[in-house]
Amino acid sequence: MSKTKRRFDAALKAEVALATLRNKATVAQLATKYQLHPNQIYAWKKQLLNGAVLIFGGGRRRKEGRVAKIAKHYANVGQLTVEQLKQRDDFIVSKGLWAEFIKSIGNEPADRKTALLCGNAGGGRDFAR
Repeated sequence: MSKTKRRFDAALKAEVALATLRNKATVAQLATKYQLHPNQIYAWKKQLLNGAVLIFGGGRRRKEGRVAKIAKHYANVGQLTVEQLKQRDDFIVSKGLWAEFIKSIGNEPADRKTALLCGNAGGGRDFAR
């Protein structure tokens, strides 16, 4: 029979990691007290020290940079979507199918060829080949 994975909340992790930094008890004593493996305590101590560097260092700049990067990606997706719509509209206009396309948006297309060209039939195909 296998054991279920234990999950620890952030308060317990912080308490144990701070106790190791205060040197009031050895890691072995803390491991026995909290029923943890000493390597887990060392890992939480390392996370606490690395997190402290981010708190007092440039943690805010990193977050702002990430937000800017996400906004840039959203802008790129929007631009690509607009370009694809323009290409589709240019194709429809160049083939003289604009009136049939508008008709097919609201109602059933006039014939199968128009449906294929306008992308309303054939399992989601964009245009006839």
